[in-house]
Amino acid sequence: MKNKYIQVHCPYHPYADKKGYVYEHKLVVEKKIKRFLLKTEVVHHIDKDPSNNNIDNLMLFKNNSEHIKFHRKMDQFGITNPIKRQIENRWNEYTNIKGK
Repeated sequence: MKNKYIQVHCPYHPYADKKGYVYEHKLVVEKKIKRFLLKTEVVHHIDKDPSNNNIDNLMLFKNNSEHIKFHRKMDQFGITNPIKRQIENRWNEYTNIKGK
């Protein structure tokens, strides 16, 4: 599969590449959580389509290790109830912060 990740010209973003581009899926998640991503955080496309950057198709992992564990569970067991709950609750820790 060809790289279908969409990039957006955003030269003042702290993680922009040398030409000033940032992956759109990262920008969408940053808008949702109202902060820049940490360098360790990984954005996952639920439907595995890297061009589908709708917030409903994205989820955030604290690090690549957690992302890989999620993929292994899905590959081994499919979309089980625990996986569905994880997807459904994916933004809770970012939106249930007091004062927000």
